[in-house]
Amino acid sequence: MFNLAFTIGSLFFIILLTVSYYGKKRFDFLRNKVYRYLLIEEITLLITEIVAGLYLEYANNYTIALFLHRIHWITGILYGILLFTYGIIFISNSKLSTIKELFKDNKYFQVLSIVFLILFIIYFFVPFEQLNPKNVSYVPGYAAYYVLLFNFFAVIMLSIYLLYNKELVDFKARISIWIMIFVIGLLFTFQFIYRNVAFSGLASSIMIFFLYFVIENPDLRLINTIKSVKTEIEEANNAKTDFLLNMSHEIRSPMNAIIGFTESILNSDDYNSDSVKSDMESIYNAGNNLLDIVNNILDISKIETSNEELNLKEYYISNIITELSSIIETRIGDNPVKLIIDVDPNIPRKLYGDHVKIYQILLNILMNAVKYTEVGKIKLSLTGD
Repeated sequence: MFNLAFTIGSLFFIILLTVSYYGKKRFDFLRNKVYRYLLIEEITLLITEIVAGLYLEYANNYTIALFLHRIHWITGILYGILLFTYGIIFISNSKLSTIKELFKDNKYFQVLSIVFLILFIIYFFVPFEQLNPKNVSYVPGYAAYYVLLFNFFAVIMLSIYLLYNKELVDFKARISIWIMIFVIGLLFTFQFIYRNVAFSGLASSIMIFFLYFVIENPDLRLINTIKSVKTEIEEANNAKTDFLLNMSHEIRSPMNAIIGFTESILNSDDYNSDSVKSDMESIYNAGNNLLDIVNNILDISKIETSNEELNLKEYYISNIITELSSIIETRIGDNPVKLIIDVDPNIPRKLYGDHVKIYQILLNILMNAVKYTEVGKIKLSLTGD
């Protein structure tokens, strides 16, 4: 009974962990499902170990004792298979929903599943020995050694998979897996050495707790989700701020053009119809540019409220090119940068679509080019079939 203290204590804490885990919001990813199987499997493993150990000590029916031990060590094999499966899913960051899909998707898992099945069948032909009630051993013969070696094998195969796929997981996750492998290997080694103390149940329980507090705790998942959402919101706000700052610069160009040409007309003593008409055309173009910029700013609120719509109508690509050239040339100013616009002659003169959106896309591309080009040229090529 004293030697079962580790197992009884482990069962008590695993039950508490299970109650806590099922009392929180759970996720239905394949990895989470496998962890739930591991919880159930661990409880079964501990209960069968306690029952088999107590029956061997207080009863004398060898056949029943052998049956109970056979059942208990089967749970040990199933535990190793589930732990290996959990590790494969975690390392590969699989988004699959069923074991069947994982089997089809992962060739390494396919091969090892067949190997595990063969080893599982072989287990039933490996004998138990040392079922001696006067000298209780928690590694009662070859079958028990076989199960422990099976788990070692599963852990080694998981280690190999991690080594070949380490780029799939970050450094922190890799360290967690290596710690898990080291601890379970250490405790199983103790079980080999100290056969009269139930270390295997303790080892498997520690793994369950380790996985919970490092990976599976729903609170950790919610915290990570909140952090991710917070990061996305901050990035969106920063993008909006940058956009508005850029737009503030863009508004100045057409406004300066409107004011400048208007002053030219008002202050001119000689009203030449041709020069006035030219200035008025420049004011008209600058006003359209300003209107488009204001519309772009207003589009932000439409996108955020999911009210964005396409305004489809005929337009002339030449008008868009002229307006873009005016804005970009103004933005370049005296910088040693040359703007080149190459329009494919195969593009029809008149097109049909949302010219405001097309203008906005081209303007954003060119503005970024101006922002990151100090010397040289900026070339916009428009091609069509």
